[in-house]
Formats: sequence, C-alpha cells, structure tokens
Amino acid sequence: SVFPHPLMVPLQNSRDGSALSLILLTIAVGAAIPLFSKAFPPMLGSAWLFGSFLSVVTAITAAVRRALSPSQWGYGIAIFTVIFAAGQSLGPWLSGLLIDASGSLEAGFAVSVAVLAAGALVARLQRPTGA
Repeated sequence: SVFPHPLMVPLQNSRDGSALSLILLTIAVGAAIPLFSKAFPPMLGSAWLFGSFLSVVTAITAAVRRALSPSQWGYGIAIFTVIFAAGQSLGPWLSGLLIDASGSLEAGFAVSVAVLAAGALVARLQRPTGA
C-alpha cells in the first residue's frame, strides 16, 4: 500500500505480545475518541485508528507460527479463527444489550475501550516465543 499502517513494522519484528498490545491500545484509542468528540475530523481519526482491528488477525497468525511447529499451524490458526469469530459475534450483541439497557451509546464505547485495554495488558504480559 502507498500508506502502510504504522503498526506493521513492530508487528513484523515482535517476538512477544508487545505488537498485539500496541494494536489493541491503538484500537482502544480509536474507540475512545467518540466519547470526547463527535466532530468530523476526530471521528475520521477514530475510524482510521479503529481500522487497525484487522491487524489483530495478522498478529495472532504470526504468534501461532512462532509458537507452534509448521505441522500445527493449521490447527492453531483454526482455533484462533473460532475465538475471533465468537468475539465478532458476541461483542456487538453484548454491546447492543448494554446500550439498550443504559440508553447510552457512550456506555457501549466505554466498555469496549475497557475490554480492549484489558486485552492490551494481557497481550503485553505474553512471554517471548521462538524465532
């Protein structure tokens, strides 16, 4: 791409959870922006930062490839695909329930930011894996 995402370099060089942590923090910041401003430029920035979401798939795939032998890659990636799909299904549904119960769109954003930040912390605690 003409404008590569700035997270790609750390992702390619990471041997621990630091790249995934950075990606999740970036997404959390993107999700937090609508809590502070509804103006067009900040919302555009929010969308750009939240667009880092698909980098999570790349980070997990890289981690699986580093942690498992080539004969186990398919199995490892399949497991994470199921987990990712469950999150993609349950996350919006649970957020919708929270928004309906609270009557506030901001509540959904705030909980999403908290979940992403918690995920970033867990990822950051990951130990380095092999080459």
